[in-house]
Amino acid sequence: MIFDKNGLLAGLEKFFETYEKQSEIAKKKVALQLLNFVSNGSLNCSIVPPKLNGMLRASGSVFVGSELIKTTTESGGTPATDHSEPDDMTITVGYNTPYAARMHEHLDPSGSADPIVGRPLHQGVISQQSGDVDAKFLEKHIELDGPTLTKMYADIVKEKFA
Repeated sequence: MIFDKNGLLAGLEKFFETYEKQSEIAKKKVALQLLNFVSNGSLNCSIVPPKLNGMLRASGSVFVGSELIKTTTESGGTPATDHSEPDDMTITVGYNTPYAARMHEHLDPSGSADPIVGRPLHQGVISQQSGDVDAKFLEKHIELDGPTLTKMYADIVKEKFA
């Protein structure tokens, strides 16, 4: 047993317990904000999922670890409600449509044929319907909104310690 004359050990245990609780709250809030940015655009990145039919937008989900935090609210979609992730620090945003990669992404810039469709994949007609839609829209938000989301996480964690 560690002798703790000044209560330092108890203080550290309380600090880390508070930090863990705040971190969990922060991860969930950041996950919701990321889904919002990706679905609706942000100040840093206006690129959003295609809107013409709305099926992709209606199939969005966000998870922290394996816990479902939120799905998009548009009707007609089938958002994923189950996700397996062993790391509870991982935030996962995804769109649950089997056609998304074929219709909205240019997956192979080398031009080699996609094994499913038998030809190179390029941005689909539905993605081209809006000037602010582009392939890799989710990755672009992570890149451009990452600093904002990181600061948001830090600010939420620090709230309990200010």
